[in-house]
Amino acid sequence: MANWDNTRWSYAYVRDYKGNDRVYFFVHNQLNNYKATAVGYSMGLQEYVYEIMNMTGDQLYSHCYDESARQIKLYLLIGGIAKKEELAVTEYELLDYINNIGYDICTVSDENICYLKYRILENKVLDYVHGLAIYEE
Repeated sequence: MANWDNTRWSYAYVRDYKGNDRVYFFVHNQLNNYKATAVGYSMGLQEYVYEIMNMTGDQLYSHCYDESARQIKLYLLIGGIAKKEELAVTEYELLDYINNIGYDICTVSDENICYLKYRILENKVLDYVHGLAIYEE
């Protein structure tokens, strides 16, 4: 088993992995999620990746990069459709959504508000696209 040092998780390493700096933040977030999952298994990340995921470090980076690129494309697609069709999240929809998931609006951070608005917008776009679908029997 190779030794994974901190350099492997650095900004420079991930940025240079496939040369796309824009995807870095998504890759970094995914790697942190895998680290947290590994802790849940009482393992280090390296052990978790090898033993549970049956991957090498490079395979994990490739997986995270590909998934991150896919997510970015999805965000752009959702945003583009919402803009073209003038779909937006109202204050009422946001407050209703926050209430339905059991959060206290006073404790929700600005970052989480942005994420929650995206989730609502994503559902609106999906409903819009679903409404355009032609079903044949």
